[in-house]
Amino acid sequence: MFRKLENNKDHLIYENKFGTTAIDVDDENDFYNEKPLKRKDITLWFIDAVVLLIEHLQYYAVLLSFSDQWEWPINWINATSFTLLFNFDIWEFNKVFTGAFNHSASSYVDSSKLNFNYMWYFALWILTLVLIYACFVFIYVKWMNRRPLYMLLYIARWKRVMFVVLELLGIPFGVVGARIFHCRLNENGYVMDVNNATQCLNVSHLFLAIFVSLIFFLWFLCYPYLLRKWISEQIFSGDRARHEGYLQLKEAEYEQGLNKLWELNQYHLFSSFQRSWVFYNQWKFIFKFALIVAFAFSIRAEFWSSAVVTLLFFVAALTVLIQQPFRVRCFNSMLAMCHFILFCNSLIGNFTVRPPWVILENFQIVSFLRYPTILQMLEAINIVWLLFVFLWIVYLFLLNNSLLTKGKIWPRLSYSSTKVIGNNTMKYLMASLKARQTLKNSTRAIPLFAPVHELAHEIKVINAFCREAEILSDPTHDTLWDLLDELIEAHNELSPVSVFGMSVKSSVRETSEEFIRLMPSFRKRLMQREYDFILISPLKRRILLKMYTLGMNYCL
Repeated sequence: MFRKLENNKDHLIYENKFGTTAIDVDDENDFYNEKPLKRKDITLWFIDAVVLLIEHLQYYAVLLSFSDQWEWPINWINATSFTLLFNFDIWEFNKVFTGAFNHSASSYVDSSKLNFNYMWYFALWILTLVLIYACFVFIYVKWMNRRPLYMLLYIARWKRVMFVVLELLGIPFGVVGARIFHCRLNENGYVMDVNNATQCLNVSHLFLAIFVSLIFFLWFLCYPYLLRKWISEQIFSGDRARHEGYLQLKEAEYEQGLNKLWELNQYHLFSSFQRSWVFYNQWKFIFKFALIVAFAFSIRAEFWSSAVVTLLFFVAALTVLIQQPFRVRCFNSMLAMCHFILFCNSLIGNFTVRPPWVILENFQIVSFLRYPTILQMLEAINIVWLLFVFLWIVYLFLLNNSLLTKGKIWPRLSYSSTKVIGNNTMKYLMASLKARQTLKNSTRAIPLFAPVHELAHEIKVINAFCREAEILSDPTHDTLWDLLDELIEAHNELSPVSVFGMSVKSSVRETSEEFIRLMPSFRKRLMQREYDFILISPLKRRILLKMYTLGMNYCL
């Protein structure tokens, strides 16, 4: 339909079936200054910050449960026992509250003396999960039967809620389920640590172990597989620049209300991360699973489970430093700091555990890990984390309110740096937004008055940028082509019926000339009508006008 003729500095000249048309690129640049993006803000950075801090406290609570076998000072355990509540770990918190936690490192604790039935506690967890699952299924089936107008949007939001629930309850339930595998030796043989009346490896214990293993398999392996499948369907390109440009385009369209693709296709699963880390959430579930498995074997293999946990946090911290996952760079430093602090805590605990190749009588804890030095080390390590968190939160507040830089936290087309996606890419993406807005206005308007002349202009502009992006091998080339197809399809559909179409241009001009000749008499008749109906209410006046119009159309 369009053929490129020449390309100069000020204009892109294209020839179509209507003749030669000059497209002023400056008209497209005006879009930058017309109005800022609507603040249908993407608050994903805030959710990421909250989840990051909560997960750190959950990980630390797991280390506090590990300290059941470590020689951490009891006053430090008592002071930080509140973190157990982030895992809803009532069992461990009750042990700390009753003072039984201090004696469980050397021998098992008689569960009958704790006045806490762990089996009822476990059953309550299972009942809670069943109720949550039933709630999700019930609402989903209800929507499928009623099929509301925004059903797909409701389902997408419901899936997002489900993801957050599974993300935040993974560690709490994992710790509860892992204790089913804890067995200690007493005078009756191996018994469950949480319920001394139950022998290990009997029918009831094996049933519980298989049941918990099945839930772990579905939660930490099958669900991440679904996440990977959903994310893979939405990945636009393997190139970092193309990925970043495409994300910013879809996020900008979502903020402006042009489409709901960002929300419908669950972009929240990977929008926070760079291209190399789009499966970050999947790996996080697997990381939690490895941590829970290590905790499940923490009694029968104290040293090795502690070593595995220490290694997990070390590898995680090192990986984040080498390959940063978050698009917002300040989150990478916070994530690395969290894993490093957890590594230091677990390393101190790991050094207090006797290796299996060392005889018990010959094992001695090194002097700098004895009380009170170990307490001072733990305090110093975690105080550093608290100070870092405080400064990080202040930095986020200042950054989000544009008090440090002109930009804000989340990278957007309206104020993001062109160093990431390039000047040309920025120009093409902003033109895409304007064309998308025009397309939306045209499709929502009455076909008779659809602004197809604006569509024709946007077709020429996007076509010009398509050719230019193809020559420059710009990452937005495919996006521009898709948009061009949509514009042409809408133009072909609306042009024959719209009064702004080129095909009816001559007849519209004749009609307008005739209408101008009739304008004086038409105005005089309207004024006479106003005088005739001066005593009639405006509502009845409008009703009479509509009835008269309908009658005239029926006669014609």
